[in-house]
Amino acid sequence: MAATGGWTGVGARSILDTILGGGILYVGLATVQVTATDTLATITEVTTAGYARQAVTWGAGAGDAPAVIANSGLLTFDFDPAADPPSTQYAFLTDAASGTVGDIVYRWSANAAVDGGADEDYQIAIGALQVSVETTEVVV
Repeated sequence: MAATGGWTGVGARSILDTILGGGILYVGLATVQVTATDTLATITEVTTAGYARQAVTWGAGAGDAPAVIANSGLLTFDFDPAADPPSTQYAFLTDAASGTVGDIVYRWSANAAVDGGADEDYQIAIGALQVSVETTEVVV
C-alpha cells in the first residue's frame, strides 16, 4: 500500500530542536565545498594559525514550511594576529571540537567568499546559519 505523508510544522520543529539542541556541536570552516559524502578526514578545513572550530548554540525551531532553526550566538573565528587566513565560503557542523574523528552533521555554502587579511577574524552573524526541515508531502 502506498501512502502520502509529511511532517507537520510541530513535528519538523521538534526534529530540529531534538537533533541540534541535544548536545554540543561545532562549526568549522572549509576552503573547498563540503559534500554529503565527505568526512572530517576528507574535507579541506582551514588550518591557519589560531583557527579553531566554534561551539554553536541554536534558537528554537520556528516556522512550518519549512521549519527552520538558526544559530543564536555570534561565532568568531579568531586567527593569530600575524596569520593571513585563506579565502573561504564553506562551513560545516560537526560533533567533534577538533580532529578528524567525528561526524559532519550539516554543511553550508555562503553566497560569497570571505577573504581576510592579516589580523582579521571571520565572524558568522546571529541567525546566519540555518538548518531546515521540509513539511512537504511525500509518498511512502
